[in-house]
Amino acid sequence: APHRFLVLVLICMLSFGSYFCFDNPAALAQEFKNDLGLEGSSFMLLYSLYSWPNVFLCFLGGYLIDRVFGIRFGAFLFGLVVTVGKLVFALGAYKDSKA
Repeated sequence: APHRFLVLVLICMLSFGSYFCFDNPAALAQEFKNDLGLEGSSFMLLYSLYSWPNVFLCFLGGYLIDRVFGIRFGAFLFGLVVTVGKLVFALGAYKDSKA
């Protein structure tokens, strides 16, 4: 039974990492505005378009974990998707800084 607490901690860390990655563009708002020449309302529109699909995707993710993948593989798969997404985001920022 002690492994259950380890799994609980790891799944909580997955949620923490997901939220950290999801809110990262908000922390970089000024850089986005400067680099892309955006005004505040344009950045908020872009951030809203980025954010709103996640309101509905949680239901799809819940269905996939409950009915299709299972908890173990689903947690691994969604963690992998978050990691790949963050790598793409970081590589885009790195490529732009070297240009």
